Amino acid sequence: MNSLDYWKKAQQLEAGRNEVLRLVARNEPLEKILDVLCQKAKIYNPEMLCSILEFNEVSNTLHPKASVGLPEFYSEALDGVTIGPGVGSCGTAAFIKELVIVEDINTHPYWNQYKDLALSADVQACWSHPIIGAQGQLYGTYAIYYKEPKEPSEEDLKFIELNAYLATIVYDNHFNRLKILEQNKMLSQSLDERSQQLFNANQELNRLISEQQQAHDVKVSSEKSQTTNRLIAGFSHEISTPVNNAQVAIHSIHEKTLDICVDFDHNQITKQKLLSYLKQVEQLADISNQSLSKVNDLVSKFRTLNFNDASNDYSVFALRPFLDEVVTAKKSTLGGHTVSISCDDITINCQKDVLWQVFSELIDNAVSHGFTDNKTGTIHVHAHANPEFVEINFQDDGAGLIDNEAERIFEPFYTNKRHQKRLGLGLNLVQNALVTNLNGNIVLEKSPKGVRFKIQVPISPR
Repeated sequence: MNSLDYWKKAQQLEAGRNEVLRLVARNEPLEKILDVLCQKAKIYNPEMLCSILEFNEVSNTLHPKASVGLPEFYSEALDGVTIGPGVGSCGTAAFIKELVIVEDINTHPYWNQYKDLALSADVQACWSHPIIGAQGQLYGTYAIYYKEPKEPSEEDLKFIELNAYLATIVYDNHFNRLKILEQNKMLSQSLDERSQQLFNANQELNRLISEQQQAHDVKVSSEKSQTTNRLIAGFSHEISTPVNNAQVAIHSIHEKTLDICVDFDHNQITKQKLLSYLKQVEQLADISNQSLSKVNDLVSKFRTLNFNDASNDYSVFALRPFLDEVVTAKKSTLGGHTVSISCDDITINCQKDVLWQVFSELIDNAVSHGFTDNKTGTIHVHAHANPEFVEINFQDDGAGLIDNEAERIFEPFYTNKRHQKRLGLGLNLVQNALVTNLNGNIVLEKSPKGVRFKIQVPISPR
């Protein structure tokens, strides 16, 4: 590009930005301003596609606000995506509040679960910059896409930073204006009227808080009772069959022994009768042994659900080497499957044995339930720390879940692998371990491919 063309494009870009600022000054609707911002960005590079996703602080999700060049189905698929490490370019940029450059969507781990969606939209590179307000609040993300893999130049980086800053001005002005309008509305009311409203609102708030606290206490008590009842009922159901089988087998052995004793007393026992008796007893004893072995396995697994007796020994350790150790220990379970780990330099203080059990069970679950078609699969673990928590995305690219499975996934004894002698306690054990021992949490997140869990563990004991 010669100098004349360069200055011509620079003037066009400046004119585009000035138009955005004029719309801001005229208090035009937010959607209109952001749409113009995306349109004018095309002056920089006609091959560029761009979008703005807005952050919802309540649901911790992103939602399309404006885009140019991207197909409608792509924007719809991103509506409601929960932010987190390793969740595409925008989900990650919003979570870490830093610029994220993905030069090739085909190979980058952040796009593991969204690669098929991106390729169907004919995009292969995505650079995303968080839109952060003057007070540090996250408004959303400003993203640039290209149809081919592309590495940004220094000029590209300056351009995306400038446009993200322009989007920040748009959002700051929008919310400041809303705040001013609300304040003016409040000031327009008389002092007595406002005081009475505040008094009434305070009375109503106190009443609602009292009612909600009572309802919460009842709900917690009811949920604990229901969980205990389901656990006991499930355990009783699971253990009754092998116990009954063992009882029937032992009773049959007793009856056949009485019969052979009668024949012995009457000198009517023959070699053939004795051999037949011994063979039948051996078969019945084998049935009894298998049934009691299943009972023993079930009782052993059931005991792991009681974390009140778990060790309270905390230890300080680096998370990345710990995850590598778990993966190495699970090599026989993984077989040909692989685990990809993306982890910040994180040191954590918690019950190491319990956290080990959590990841061991999650790997077992991914292999047995996700990778069912004998194809090799990959488990992706992305860990990022903030001052209080480590947030971990544990996701696989396996078969995924159907709706009714997603609703019951943490229930004790729920499994669709009963024929493979799975007990259905693994994810319930994981949830209990994280909540009871580690004061953390685990939730199932929506994912276009495979299964994605979001895990939170405190950096240190609380």
